[in-house]
Amino acid sequence: MNDFENMYKSIQEGWLPIARKLHHELLKIAPDYKIFQIKEKFGGLRYYTDGSIGEEGERLIAEAERECSKTCEFCGSTDEVATAGPSWIKTLCKVCHSKR
Repeated sequence: MNDFENMYKSIQEGWLPIARKLHHELLKIAPDYKIFQIKEKFGGLRYYTDGSIGEEGERLIAEAERECSKTCEFCGSTDEVATAGPSWIKTLCKVCHSKR
């Protein structure tokens, strides 16, 4: 399944630009690559593919995952971002954290 628009629904709005950019970069490397899953896990982005993206694709995924670890998953802010949560870990800016 390579239906990005259906797969991204499991992540919050703040990470969508990062995930969309990653998807378009991966399409340049491997136009027929398959996405198996995109999700948030332990406060970070997880992007699973069929492996046809090679080392360059894996590097791009790692880069996007690092970027998400510094970006609020709700609003996309990069100011005062930290992971928090006693049961479900989220990556949030100070403003979004105070709203939860």
